[in-house]
Amino acid sequence: MSRNASANHIASGAGHNGGINYDTVARMLRTLKDNGHLTKSQLARLGGLNLKTVEKYLRLLTKIGVVEELSLEPGLRKTYVLTPRGLAALVLLETISSMLDSEAHEVKQQIAEKAAELLRGRGYYVKNLLAHRCSLERIAELHAVKNGKHVHVYLAANGSEAVVKALAGLGAAVMRSEPVYVVVATFEKPCIVLENRVSSFLRVVYVDRRSPEGAAKTIADTVDELVASRVQEECKKAPRVLRI
Repeated sequence: MSRNASANHIASGAGHNGGINYDTVARMLRTLKDNGHLTKSQLARLGGLNLKTVEKYLRLLTKIGVVEELSLEPGLRKTYVLTPRGLAALVLLETISSMLDSEAHEVKQQIAEKAAELLRGRGYYVKNLLAHRCSLERIAELHAVKNGKHVHVYLAANGSEAVVKALAGLGAAVMRSEPVYVVVATFEKPCIVLENRVSSFLRVVYVDRRSPEGAAKTIADTVDELVASRVQEECKKAPRVLRI
């Protein structure tokens, strides 16, 4: 089967599986390429994916010959490995993603700049506007500060669980050096449910790329809401002064 045929088989499975997230597919294939034979749980952990998501896509990928299922000895857990056909599919997916990313990143940068302008008007000091790579795409980032509250805003086209988790982890890493909060804005509705302890410092919001002004306002409003909620939480925890 040719490289294009492999990609077409992946696409043809979309209608039977409720839609295919190609970032997830590429992430799984890349993880297998980089690590060799992996069990389902290892693939989920190394790829930053939910185990049920991995199991769902493995059924499709093994069926079309992109991934091979191996059982070396009876009783041992099955492992999975990328096939030559899978390697060709990965190259194609990453090439297409790179082409689409260039156009999408211009929109992300435009939205980030408009959001930064709105936040400055609301009294925030916007420290920087950056771009870096996460998964298969470039992420637009801005860093806003107000009343000692640091908020990192990440703008991603992909709302997959892998991307959101990666950005949440990035924000958590920054928290070790400064008290920071994270807003992840995506062009796709995110497929992730946040734990309470995570949602206390992280907000994930869907924005419409067709309306940069509206998307920028949504981001600025979310930053305000997150900062305000943290201020209220801190006030509740502050010791009360007993007046005599």
